[in-house]
Amino acid sequence: MLLDRHAEINATNVRGTTPLHIAVEKGHENLVKLLLEYGADVNAEHCNECGADVNAEDHDGKSVLYVAVERGNEDIVKSLLECRADVKNQDRNGKSVLYVAVERGNEDIVKPLLECGADVNAEDHYECRADVKNQDRNGKSVLYVAVERGNEDIVKPLLECRADVKNQDRNGKSVLYVAVEKRHVNLVKLLLECGADVNAEDHDGKSGLYVAVERGNEDIVKLLLECGADVKNQDRNGKSVLYVAVKKRHVNLVKLLLECGADVNSEDRDEREDVNDYKLLDAAVTEGYLGILEQLLKYGADVDTPLHKATKNKVEGAVNLLLWKLTSL
Repeated sequence: MLLDRHAEINATNVRGTTPLHIAVEKGHENLVKLLLEYGADVNAEHCNECGADVNAEDHDGKSVLYVAVERGNEDIVKSLLECRADVKNQDRNGKSVLYVAVERGNEDIVKPLLECGADVNAEDHYECRADVKNQDRNGKSVLYVAVERGNEDIVKPLLECRADVKNQDRNGKSVLYVAVEKRHVNLVKLLLECGADVNAEDHDGKSGLYVAVERGNEDIVKLLLECGADVKNQDRNGKSVLYVAVKKRHVNLVKLLLECGADVNSEDRDEREDVNDYKLLDAAVTEGYLGILEQLLKYGADVDTPLHKATKNKVEGAVNLLLWKLTSL
């Protein structure tokens, strides 16, 4: 009745909220459609030329599409997209509509957002207008967020839309780094296949391999090594990947890293004295990691200083092993 009397359907309240915003917020699908359709000009090219402003924003910068995505209402989202709602809308925090859909893990909304506004010349599977490289204030892209949540069904269409696999957050953590950190083996493999930089480091100098070794994830370590991960990666403190494997008692990983060329006598990045050799064997001897000690000796670690350490700490097995190594030289 009010619409029949030419009520102002774009009127806003003190929060900048329109009737369409409220209808979307409450999930009233029929009312949303009515507001969109009412008073449409027969000469209008698109239905967004009707009375209701499909791209009106509230004081938080949220459009009605944004609100519909937040609420996870797929039917309303589709109705708004049919009226050319702006898929690039961002709120005041820099979060885009697509980002919110990914954040909430709603793949049924992510896909129509990606498909909206198809360009016949696009090379992607989903011919995208939505910005898949959009980042939040922490530098996280929509792909980053999807990987963080381990949602493979969302990661795949984003990658098909050429999402940036080399995105890093403000701490320098790459998308691949996060997949490793969260132990998402399938996503690690998928990202590597799409060109993720296997040797990208965070601000502490840690690569994905470093993190995988820290967590003792043998499957991911193997994947990364097969893709050319640098076995000589060191963090900012000069601790090598091999050192981490020794300290964490990951015998299988120590063996694997040595087989792939990790240098048991490497120097740290500051090219100071040869400290890693001492640290590696020192850790193995002090804690009595005989299985690890044996591997280090097999690959040519220097035994002089560790022998003194083993004797001092009365680690009998280590002393015998080191003496055997010395007498066999």
